[in-house]
Amino acid sequence: QAAQIARNIRYSVTPDEAEVKQVKKEKAKQKETDTERIQPLYDKLQVMKQEGKKAEADKIYFALSPEDKKTYKSIKTSIKSKEIDTLKVKMYPLAKELKAMKDQGRKAEADVIYFKLSIDERKAYRRAKSDLGLGDTPKPTGQPLFSQ
Repeated sequence: QAAQIARNIRYSVTPDEAEVKQVKKEKAKQKETDTERIQPLYDKLQVMKQEGKKAEADKIYFALSPEDKKTYKSIKTSIKSKEIDTLKVKMYPLAKELKAMKDQGRKAEADVIYFKLSIDERKAYRRAKSDLGLGDTPKPTGQPLFSQ
């Protein structure tokens, strides 16, 4: 099916909507199959890393095919995104509080609090602000991004 669409494109024949939907459906099914196949390996490597076997886990990861690495990274990104979304809900009160502080002219104080957040907390904070429609995120003011 995909080869037929490629030929159609090559010869300037526009694939019909049904063909495009079919190819998208096949790609989605393949991604699901790949994820189901790589997920147990992903879980195993995470356990190995937690047990201090990072070098061994890295060796297994680097032996994966490029397609399997892509699936592995997709799983990792999906899990991270879910974690950020969970954290985002916890950031709603902070987003409101920092907005109120800025509205009261206490921007520097609000920025200090913001810059003490971890990278993941900042991502969650920005998503929370966006959900709440609360405006801009503080910009760095020359302060180090990471406390020592």
